[in-house]
Amino acid sequence: MLIRGGLALLIALIGTACAGGTDALPLAPPPAPPSGGVATLAIGARAAALPVGFQTQLFVSGTNGGGVAQSNRSVAWTTSDPAVVAVDANGVISAVGPGGARISVTASDGSTAATTITSAIASVATTARVGFNTALGLPTDADSTDDVLIARRQYTLSLNPRRGVANWAAWHLDASHLGAAARCNCFSADTALTRLGLLRTTTNDWINGGEYSRGHLAPSADWTSADGDNAATFFLTNMLPQRPDMNGGPWAEFETFLRTLLTGGRQIYVVAGGIWTRNRSGPGVDGLGVMPGAPLAIPDSMWKVAVVIPDLRTPAQITNPSDVQVIAVNMPNVNGIASRPYTAYLTTVDAIQRSTGYDLLSLITPGVQCVLEQRSCSAR
Repeated sequence: MLIRGGLALLIALIGTACAGGTDALPLAPPPAPPSGGVATLAIGARAAALPVGFQTQLFVSGTNGGGVAQSNRSVAWTTSDPAVVAVDANGVISAVGPGGARISVTASDGSTAATTITSAIASVATTARVGFNTALGLPTDADSTDDVLIARRQYTLSLNPRRGVANWAAWHLDASHLGAAARCNCFSADTALTRLGLLRTTTNDWINGGEYSRGHLAPSADWTSADGDNAATFFLTNMLPQRPDMNGGPWAEFETFLRTLLTGGRQIYVVAGGIWTRNRSGPGVDGLGVMPGAPLAIPDSMWKVAVVIPDLRTPAQITNPSDVQVIAVNMPNVNGIASRPYTAYLTTVDAIQRSTGYDLLSLITPGVQCVLEQRSCSAR
């Protein structure tokens, strides 16, 4: 399938980026202030308006009039205008239309607090080069039944319904994709899954006490040309559960390094995903298990392949392997590696293909492909 397209309450909106350049946040609500503290309202740094069609989550903390600590589930959430900004029982807000709405919470003793959320239609960049996400070839394996394709201008991905997360994502990195757009921080249930009749998760389902981050496949920082382009990278189908040290360490470092290569007309074609093979004990049981709050499979390692081309040629137009640079990494999905460089996890395309079963460079000329994948090419 292919889709184109007296109360002391503190409400804190997730909206700050992780230190170290990571593209995901460890999900833990802010701590509650001491009982009897002064009521305050704090909104984390984010774009002024939530893009229409996207979501984020508000967190409530503090105490009611009796000094009892409150949480998202101990209060009732309401909105002044559900046609503009809707809210669910977990504090996940959805921008339905442009404008503004007042989001309120009410504790069991009648104590209340509120904040105003604005929403706006976010535009995409008209000057960005698009249409090349799968120029390396559409990754395929022996079983197409677990590949539900979702294609956007920013990236194309394959969703695995059994695992609840993506098998892979592919995208084209070009200097025209970079600009001054702010990081959206609008982690959102994917609307494409609703149209497909598949389970879709919200950012609330990813709350796990900071054990795992919502780790981008196609990075938000690769699409800063316009607010609408950046927002699209925050659909949760573009995330895999990643340990914070890996996500904010070598994974983020590699993302940043690739963007530094976008000089002199260079193009980069990227495909990335996870591997679920560790401790496999039977059908449907693999990787590191599932997230505690939702059936989202946790990969035991994360891989990425980047093909760097010095000009506007597409991968299919490459006739000499020496004309391009291929960088492949496979990183363990563990903590304790935040300070390790991405170069510690260099591997080959061939090794990744053998681990995943996916053919990643199918549109490159066979003889060139063999060399770039670092396979034995004696028979060619």
